[in-house]
Formats: sequence, structure tokens, C-alpha cells
Amino acid sequence: MNVVRLLLPLALSGAACASCRGNRADLPSDGASPADGGDGLPTFLLYETGAGVGSPIYALHVDSGAVYWVQRDQGIYRGSRDGRGPAVRWGAIKGPYSDTLTSDDQRVYWIEHSKLLYKDKNGSGEGEVVLPWDHTGGALAIDDRYVYTAMPGCPAILRLDKQSLALEEMDIPGIAADPRGGMTTLRLRDGGFYCAGWSNIFWIAGWQQPAQKLVSSANRLWGMAPAAGSLYWINNPSPTASHSPYMSRLQLDSGAVTDFPEEGGIGPSNLVATSDGAWLFRTSVTVLHAFSTASNVTSDVLPYDRTGRRVAAYGSQIDSDGEALYFTAARDIDGVGRVYGVHKVPFSYLLGRLKKP
Repeated sequence: MNVVRLLLPLALSGAACASCRGNRADLPSDGASPADGGDGLPTFLLYETGAGVGSPIYALHVDSGAVYWVQRDQGIYRGSRDGRGPAVRWGAIKGPYSDTLTSDDQRVYWIEHSKLLYKDKNGSGEGEVVLPWDHTGGALAIDDRYVYTAMPGCPAILRLDKQSLALEEMDIPGIAADPRGGMTTLRLRDGGFYCAGWSNIFWIAGWQQPAQKLVSSANRLWGMAPAAGSLYWINNPSPTASHSPYMSRLQLDSGAVTDFPEEGGIGPSNLVATSDGAWLFRTSVTVLHAFSTASNVTSDVLPYDRTGRRVAAYGSQIDSDGEALYFTAARDIDGVGRVYGVHKVPFSYLLGRLKKP
């Protein structure tokens, strides 16, 4: 039986985040900071979260109304997509870590171990649903009626009715929970589900329908994304030279799998596709990359700034509102040290850089 625990309502606005500074009032309409980094490129800083021990960012989510992120200080923060208003400490996680957020028009949802938690956007209340298993390393997805959680490695998917809070389970026979790591990814498409974890990718045509294993040869899979009639994912990601990461593609019409050449430095990042599926963006520690689904070639779009004033290190969290890419990064500021933040760069700017010789 699932256990639902309703908590007391919280204030609508939340407490202002003293260290989460939004950008100046003279921001251009795309929200990108006009300030230059040490290499002459814009910083694209949206919100600065600070330099303290609680400032690094674990989770990032963007929806039509706001930007949300989770910091090491256990706060859930909310800011505007244009960076003009101050960020607020809008909520809090109850454990030390959570890196999975999603939302609809009414609520924000996140996973903490064996709990699915939620909070109303208007601050009227929050609650939690106890799940049958630990979902650390699992995935979240959402549609108009349900919130879906995938167990790490995809042995089971749960769905929560957003109105009744009733919980249902769908198993994938013969698949065990995989504690080895990696990122489980759950994508909703055409009434069905793509679930990817560690070495496997499954297609499930509808709730309680049989699972079809599309891929069994992935290598510590990370960040699967549909684009251009195919599925793409990262294999064996690592920011160090001790791994040999590479991208792979499954063509959905033919079932053909292609492994592309190794690319040193691909980090454990999720993948974000442009609306037309022409480009997939990801990060490593030092570079924001773009992968062309037409040429299957990777380009370095925004390298790190060797002075550290624009970007000293990229985080693994990226998201999109369809018009811009949002990412986490750290900057090195003289006299302050490493300062963390949420950044936003319009796709128009990124695609303009990709077209340059």
C-alpha cells in the first residue's frame, strides 16, 4: 500500500535567497548576461548561487513559468526564466541529495530515495508518497494525468494519479534493479515509454503492455534522448582520461545501432535536443558540446574560459524551454573563489556559433 503524507502549507513566495543574485535590470530580452568572461564571450549567467559549501547545484528543471534547482544546502530554489527577479528558497528536500525534478502547471515533483515528493506551486501545500523501492538513480516523467517513476535500470515503472494519489506498478520481466550507477532515463512518446538504463533501452507501447528490448549493448548508458527518428545516448561517460566515452544511435525504423568514434572528455551529462532534432547538446567539465544528428559530428560550442571568469567548470545538469539552453556552471572570481550559478544561452546564439567556420 502506498503511504501519502500531507504536510502543512507553506508561504507562497518563499524566503529570498540572499546569495542567489539575478542579473541586472538591463538584461537583454533573452535573459543572457551582457557581461563578458575573461575570453570575451558573454557569461550567460542567469542566477548566481554563491561560493559557500551549500552553493553547488544538484538538479535543474525549467518549465513554462520558472526555473527550479536543488542546491547542496538542501534548498529548492525558484527563479524567473529571464533572471530579472530575485530567486527564492521555495522549498526543501528532506535528505542530503536529490537530482531529479519535474513539474506540471500545479506542482513540482522530485524523488528522494523511496519517496516521491511534491509541492503545490501556489504554496498551498506539499506531500509525499512512499514508493515500493529506492529510486536513487531512477527517473521521472509526467503527462496530464500521471507522474511516472522508473526504478534504476528499468525493472519497473510506477505511475501516480495526480488527483487521487493512487499508485500503480508495471514490471519489465527478467530485469533486475541495477545498482552499478549511470542514469536511468524515462521518456514518454506517442502514448508509450522509452526506458533506458545501464546497458538496455526498452520500448513499451502503453501501460501494462509488453516491453520490447531495443538495445542491450549500451555501456554504462547516460542521457538517452529521441531525435530525428532515432534514439541517442552517451556510453561510459567520464570527465577523466581513464574512460573512453562515445555516442551511439538507434535508428527506430530499421533497428540499426551505430557506435560513433570515441570522444575523450564526454561527461555524465543529460542530452537536450533542439526542437527540430538537428542538434543534441551535452556538457563535459570543460566544454558545452553540440552533436549534429545529420553529420554525426561533435562540435565544441562554448569551451571553458581559461581565466575562469566565464566558466571554470560545467556541471552535468542541462535543460531547455524550447528557446534556450539552461546549464549549471562554476566561475572563478578573484578574491572570492569558485562561484556557482545557473546559466541560460539562447539556441539562436548557439546555432550561430555552430554555423561559423
